[in-house]
Amino acid sequence: MGDALFAHVEHQARSRGFDHVSVTAVPEDEPLYGAVQRNGYALEREVLRMWRQLNGDLPEPAWPEGVTVASYEDADGERVHALLDEAYSGWDPDYVARSHEGWLSFMTRHDDFDPALWFLVERDDELLACALHWKESQRRGWVKDIVVRESERGTGLGKALLQHAFRAYAERGVERVGLKVDSTNSTGAPQLYERMGFVTDQRLGIWQKRL
Repeated sequence: MGDALFAHVEHQARSRGFDHVSVTAVPEDEPLYGAVQRNGYALEREVLRMWRQLNGDLPEPAWPEGVTVASYEDADGERVHALLDEAYSGWDPDYVARSHEGWLSFMTRHDDFDPALWFLVERDDELLACALHWKESQRRGWVKDIVVRESERGTGLGKALLQHAFRAYAERGVERVGLKVDSTNSTGAPQLYERMGFVTDQRLGIWQKRL
């Protein structure tokens, strides 16, 4: 049955002009993991799920000189969206930008959205970086997006944003913070997260088949 479903999906994809099909699978899901291998899919990359415990002393963030940090307001939507599009399209060839209305709906119109946990870094009214987190649940926090403008990378902004979020979450009783990161991310994000104490607990394989 699984192989027949794969064949049907591939037929539909060809009929619509797609040049490939991608599947996310983990070894723990044995039926799906076996099916992608049987049906000619190749492992393209991995998405790492990582967690960091919030125990012990949490250091104050060290911000670069001249920046200010504020929480998100509705008026910030377009420039935050633009910065995310700029950052992700710069390294991810599969990134698909949403309309602004679609982005707002996906990112802000649900119970996980909390503007107090969206942190924006500016200098002279220019948005340099942002870190967007979901509302805490069951003593867990989640980093949805963290991006730094390319010209500002290597200045410590990413580290400072994470430290800022750790302290904000800890004040709410959060015990651990998670995130997902693409293993092919060329901005140095996977290495930053490891240095900040995140540990990988799951590797989600992105399998692809050319049609």
